[in-house]
Amino acid sequence: MNFNEARSAVHDAKNTIDTADLIVRELASIMIGRLRAANVWCSDLKKLKRELQDFNASTGKWIDRT
Repeated sequence: MNFNEARSAVHDAKNTIDTADLIVRELASIMIGRLRAANVWCSDLKKLKRELQDFNASTGKWIDRT
């Protein structure tokens, strides 16, 4: 792999991540009110709840724990 191929691979990876982030945002709005009805796995709900512990709903900001 030469330098240009490596740069192209990095660019493609960034585009893929940006696209995935867009899909996650779209899915988040669809999920509202559907988690129980869709019978989402308990382990996934636990992970979501753990992730959201760092979000302050009053300020609309993520808590920086670093």
